[in-house]
Amino acid sequence: MMILLPLLLATGCTPYYRSADDGASAGQVAAPAARAASLQRTARLSGGGTVTVGPGDTLYGLAGAHDVPSRALIEANRLDPPYLLTVGQRLELPRLRLYRVQAGDTLFAIARDFGVEMHALARLNDITPPYVIRVGRDLILSDRAAGSVAGAAAAPEPVASTSLPPPATTPDNPPAQRPAEPAFAAPSDPVAAATPPPPPPRQGGRFLWPIEGGEVISRFGSVGGGLFNDGINIAAPAGTPIRAIENATVVYAGNELKGFGNLVLLKHADGWMSAYAHARQVLVAKGATVQRGEIIARVGQSGNVDTPQLHFELRQGSRPVDPESRLAAARG
Repeated sequence: MMILLPLLLATGCTPYYRSADDGASAGQVAAPAARAASLQRTARLSGGGTVTVGPGDTLYGLAGAHDVPSRALIEANRLDPPYLLTVGQRLELPRLRLYRVQAGDTLFAIARDFGVEMHALARLNDITPPYVIRVGRDLILSDRAAGSVAGAAAAPEPVASTSLPPPATTPDNPPAQRPAEPAFAAPSDPVAAATPPPPPPRQGGRFLWPIEGGEVISRFGSVGGGLFNDGINIAAPAGTPIRAIENATVVYAGNELKGFGNLVLLKHADGWMSAYAHARQVLVAKGATVQRGEIIARVGQSGNVDTPQLHFELRQGSRPVDPESRLAAARG
């Protein structure tokens, strides 16, 4: 599972939502902050009016010819699969404000530049965690015909005026209740007004493994199809203790982002951050200080996974780091 954490906002880190070229390797993707900031972005208007279906026309062909995303054309005309058209049929071309994704783009940077709210932009375009956006994709910024816009103007970094709700733990999602394509429901802004205390000094050189035993089922880096895993996934029996890899302050503990399930974010000294997702149970609260090796949660399958596992990320500032390059050689 490729997880790119918007909750890094809570620590002052720049959020990073990676775009990827199909078939590109990790080395071919630009550094997120610098590349995204340097891009020149221009929106365009497309669609508007109607078109009459002629012989040989297809929905996807008409969408391309009139610069309208096929999904927008389907929804505007309430078409049903398999989207067969008849000669003489009139189709409405929705008037849209679009932006075409460039290499190095991030969803956050696009939303910021066009003055839209990032989570609303994600919902409008059916983009779910981990918010991977492919180069060449047309993102809908607003529907001019309907007058709807992807959220109100956003500040460069969204800040909530109230603190997070108390940490909550939900039971693992039964697979039968999990939708085939889970929709992202934007939580309240994950930046708290109260600043967590600074993290305590680190104890050791290398970090501890977050769980004892288990099997790494997905490694850091390219996983094919232009997608990247910014951490590792470790399969382990449900209930296995999840331990803090180093002394830290808890900057987030909750379940507001459905794709992550029960999630803990720890801030360590020297600019390090660690993230622990899909827990069955969270055992710490935001603002708490935890010690190296302390149990902070238990392995589960909450969020968008079907088997018990831990998704673990390690970051230096906002930069994702391969956890296995920094974890102790021996587990436990």
